[in-house]
Parts: sequence; C-alpha cells; structure tokens
Amino acid sequence: MIEQPQAAQKEFILFKEGVALHSGRQCRVSIGPSKNKAKGIRFLSTFDGDLLESVVSWERVCGTTRSTSLVLKGKKHQMPLRTVEHFLAACVASNLWNIDVEISSKKPVSDFLEMPIFDGSAKAWMDLLDAYLLKYPQQCAKAPSEYLVIQEDLIVYSEDSYMSFEAPKDGKNILEIDCTVDFGTCWKQNKSFVFDWSKPIATRKNFYREIASARTFGFTWEIEDLKKRNLIVGASLDSALLLDEKQVLNREGFMLENELAAHKILDALGDLALLGQPLVGKVTLHKAGHSLHTKAIRELIEKKTLRSLVLNDSPPQQASLL
Repeated sequence: MIEQPQAAQKEFILFKEGVALHSGRQCRVSIGPSKNKAKGIRFLSTFDGDLLESVVSWERVCGTTRSTSLVLKGKKHQMPLRTVEHFLAACVASNLWNIDVEISSKKPVSDFLEMPIFDGSAKAWMDLLDAYLLKYPQQCAKAPSEYLVIQEDLIVYSEDSYMSFEAPKDGKNILEIDCTVDFGTCWKQNKSFVFDWSKPIATRKNFYREIASARTFGFTWEIEDLKKRNLIVGASLDSALLLDEKQVLNREGFMLENELAAHKILDALGDLALLGQPLVGKVTLHKAGHSLHTKAIRELIEKKTLRSLVLNDSPPQQASLL
C-alpha cells in the first residue's frame, strides 16, 4: 500500500487534500523544495518500502485517457500517477520548475495514484503554490533564464483536430496559446492567452484571473460510458461542469467567459510542462486533447524544431503574487 508521508520530512509542510476525479479516493499532495540533483518538477510516493519517483518529462507519459498520466518508478515497483495536468499548469504559470511533490492516499493503493480534482480547475493548486512562494519568495522573484524556442513551424493532426506551433515573430520571450473548442452548435468557443515570461508576476496574476478557475467539463451523453469505465467515481457538480446540448446544468453556470476554451488552455499548458522549460512561440489548439498534446510534443522533440535559449539572470521583481 502507499504509505503516509513521514513527519520527519519537514520540507513537505505545505499540502492539499482532496478527492480524485477518476477513483474517488481521498489523497494528499505535499510540496517542498527539490532535493533532486537534476532540474525539474519531481513527483514522489512510497510503496511497499520502495520510493517511486518521476521527473516531469514527455518520456514518462503512460496514459492520456481523460487526463495525462506519468509513470512513477522505483527499484522494485512502478505505478501510474493520473491527472497531473492542472497542477503542472499552475507550476508553469508560477515559474516553478524545480519542486518536489509527494503523493499519498489514506486508503491502501496498489494500482494507481491520482491528483485531487478539487473544483475541477487549477485554482486550488495556485493557492497552494502561492503559499509555497510566500515561504520561498526567491523562487518567484525573477523571470526564467532558460527557454525552448520554436524555430520551425509545425502542425500535428488527429482526425479533425490539430495542434500547431509557430516560431516567434517579434523576438519577445512570450508564449501565445489560441484555442478553439467545437462540441456542436451550442458549444463553440475561442480564447487566447499570452504568457509573457519576462513579466512573471503580472503573467501569474493574469493567469489566475483569466484561466486558473476554468473547470474541467463533460456532457450528459458521456456519463454512462464514463461510469462503466470507472472514470468519474469522484465526480460531482462541485468538481466539474456538466453540459447537455443546450445549457450548463451547474446552478452557477459558467464562472469565466469562454470557460470551455479556457480550460483547454489550462490542460495544454500543463501538458507543455512535459518539455521541462518554458516554451516561446505560438501554439494553436483546435479541438485538441491530452493525446494530441503529447503526440505533438513528441514530434517537436523528434523533428528537432526547438532550440534552447539561455539568458543572464533577470533582476528580481517586488510585487504581491496574486
């Protein structure tokens, strides 16, 4: 079974507990400064006395069914960790690329682990990282110094969906994401967001206001199939948007303008964290999802369409985080 975090690990004093969307399990996620010699966001858990871990990387993806899963590996065991994308999106928006994340479950777990869903958005993760950055402000005080820049245009298709990448045209270190969703006559939305990596605090504030609260969503005609596949054991109207052909069935309706498209931007940003560094250029999403995101990331790497850009350290910025 997955063991509880050891009280002696004082680095992991900041945590969130919640229910997982797919399994319905109660789990805890604790965060602390990275103890890994190599750079990167690292997930950790302990199973049967074995330390399981995974640095966030496209090479560790082991599933893309309704979420992105990474495989945690130890000396004797390995186990999938599901639904990492919302947390990773919050890390990217917060310019946190070097952090340890420990996952545990109150009930015995031997098949897979999963991140909590909370309200279906990244807001709870942003709040947790806000507490972390207040404790370790030096990790948020400057712009990134290492980037991956799109140097050749690329478009990746999957049936009637696509994800395209364009090289930056103005020389600025920004990532622009433009997203279109189309689920029929009533549910067509478009939204764009710009991550200006040279202005990390302002960008984080904008992300918190415009994207972070966008919730995961599903449709009434999917429910029975998802139940049969045990993919919504922990779902409720408190943790996801539910729509039919004409309306939102949650009493509060949409929380953000073009919330469906905003959530797809959130998902894509979390999956782009698999690159390990901030991306510079333009990304266009058309009816895209996790499977297409990871397929496109693999093609970016394999076709060598990215180049590294390393800058001198940027001066610290003094401002409130949110």
